[in-house]
Amino acid sequence: GGERRNGTSTDDLPLVPPCSPILPPSPLRRPILGLALLSHLSTSRISQFHTMLEELSTSSNEEDKDILNDVYIRWPVELERSLMEGSYTKAWRAKSRAPRKEYEVLAEGLMSTIR
Repeated sequence: GGERRNGTSTDDLPLVPPCSPILPPSPLRRPILGLALLSHLSTSRISQFHTMLEELSTSSNEEDKDILNDVYIRWPVELERSLMEGSYTKAWRAKSRAPRKEYEVLAEGLMSTIR
């Protein structure tokens, strides 16, 4: 479960936060969603990882139309696939191709479990 602080839990938050009808789309939305996927993967919350992917793939939001092809989403998906296939060398090499520096931090924790 998620951390409890002030009576709330991270488990209570939606896996894919809705887009604001008022604010313009954030250019950081996809990198943050990818980090959330990677966080689920690196903390062995595989069911949340797959639930979040399902929510993204069935989103009716125009902004999410091609989201599964986005590099920030595709990278943790391909990493998970490599791990599930047992292709640990491929997963290890993927770390050097992280789309953002922030991804490397979470990936490093994940990679320490497969050494």
